[in-house]
Amino acid sequence: MNKFVLKVFVFMILISIQSYAQNTFEVNFTTPEDDFVNRSLIDDEGNILLVGSIGSGQNNLTMSALIIKVSPDGSYQWRNLNRTDTVSRFSTITVLDNGNYFVTGAYSVGGDFYSMDRFWVMIFDQN
Repeated sequence: MNKFVLKVFVFMILISIQSYAQNTFEVNFTTPEDDFVNRSLIDDEGNILLVGSIGSGQNNLTMSALIIKVSPDGSYQWRNLNRTDTVSRFSTITVLDNGNYFVTGAYSVGGDFYSMDRFWVMIFDQN
């Protein structure tokens, strides 16, 4: 009788545990160019932010900084910061106390991917 009571007790515990809801999505960000993600983070609202670079590859030296914001519903916004005659990339991203995004990176005025000697700091608002 004790085994039966134990089995019923374990069964009741298993039924009472509610499974956690899981939201999944897939984002397809297709471009004719090469994309590279350097860093990512999740903000307080559940948005995923990705920073890196986009371009025709390191051999062609036409890379520019890229930021992508993916909402929990799967929709996304992106911004490519293409500057004339420069090669650039974003390296880090942090959420500030006011909710804005603090992004750092580097760029090269001469267009040389391997000698990005200029520091780049930007603050993006939540939109």
